[in-house]
Amino acid sequence: MRIRLLLLTCLLLSCLLPVGLAPVSAQGDDAAQILGRINALRQQNGLLPLDLSSTLIASAQRHSDDMARTGNVDHTGSDGSSIDSRILAAGYGRWRDFGIWGENIYGGQLASVDAAWDFWTGSQVHRGNILKPRYREIGIGVGRSDNGTYYTLNFGAQPNVLPFFVTGSAPVVTLLLTNENDITTGEGVAVMGQATQVRIAEGLDTSSAAWQPWAQTSPFQLSDLAGQKTITVEYKDELGRGTKFSRTINVSDLGSATATPTPTETAAATAEASVTPTATGTPAPTSTGTTTPTPAPTATPQPSDTPTALPTAVPPPVETPAVQATTVALAVEPTATPAPIASPTTRLAATPQLIAANLATYPAASRVTPPAPQPAPPDRPLFDFAGAPGLNTVAIVIGLQAVALVVVGVVIVARVRRRS
Repeated sequence: MRIRLLLLTCLLLSCLLPVGLAPVSAQGDDAAQILGRINALRQQNGLLPLDLSSTLIASAQRHSDDMARTGNVDHTGSDGSSIDSRILAAGYGRWRDFGIWGENIYGGQLASVDAAWDFWTGSQVHRGNILKPRYREIGIGVGRSDNGTYYTLNFGAQPNVLPFFVTGSAPVVTLLLTNENDITTGEGVAVMGQATQVRIAEGLDTSSAAWQPWAQTSPFQLSDLAGQKTITVEYKDELGRGTKFSRTINVSDLGSATATPTPTETAAATAEASVTPTATGTPAPTSTGTTTPTPAPTATPQPSDTPTALPTAVPPPVETPAVQATTVALAVEPTATPAPIASPTTRLAATPQLIAANLATYPAASRVTPPAPQPAPPDRPLFDFAGAPGLNTVAIVIGLQAVALVVVGVVIVARVRRRS
């Protein structure tokens, strides 16, 4: 009797399981499109691209999955998590009393890359954040469910992480270097400030390379034109504190460059974000989704529905000279069409629309103006024979078979019990 019941159960499950299954859409294509569009927009405005951060990807994907599960588009997760708590939980770096990060979100039943992009670039706050020079890294999460598609963009800058990018054509390529233009005096004895010197080498060991003044662009000659090359840049500030960053590229990914950008320094821009230090050291959200140092822990600015001009923040005292709160914005103005930028794995398109699908983009988000979910399509009847007659007929047939199997199973069990 038990064997018969087991066989009936297995047969019933085999009929019912396929009904609820739906194919899982790939997320990489959407993320690549968003990355390419943001990097193109940044380059058109004379800014460097941002580098992908696995930590920010993890925090962004967590929130996208949560929004897809609940259908709620909000910077606060269903578990009560905030932008700050999710990014900190993922392990993203921060300074002693503050961190620099933010978030963009978009989602709904009809959400797509085009819809999200139109919203972000059409919003003064979101577009302004996309074009801020202070961020160096980005992570993108894409979540899908029956509720629709949901996008999360986490961006930030962390201590001692200064990415660089490779452009031009081999064997002499051009390196585009970032710098610590936010916390220019560093922190303590280990966290460097603004780099004043660099040395560059092929491979991971830079000890044999000569130090040279930091510059936004630096030419570098590869040893040959074959295979993969790892390039390492070592940065050092005026107090001798430093950090390294390495990037592996395929030489074949480097397109022929007709011109390289020649950035120039322009007037410095003051910090745009307010500060909310707390007793626990956890930064509070601001209207631009960023957190910067402040001189007094009692000052707690409140976010508003529209961007407002905020005073320049002054950081708390540290062991070394006080941190300057002025954000030095190096506005890069290319004098010619920028050459494609090489990344470790993907050849980058030279067109402005798709520059670097696997280089970081740089969305930021207003925490007080999240996009509203897209409207759901109108309700349809349970079985729409006019819209999808074949699919609904199959569903009805499978349902009737399942009911018949259940009835037969009940009859067999009843007869067996009577005989016993």
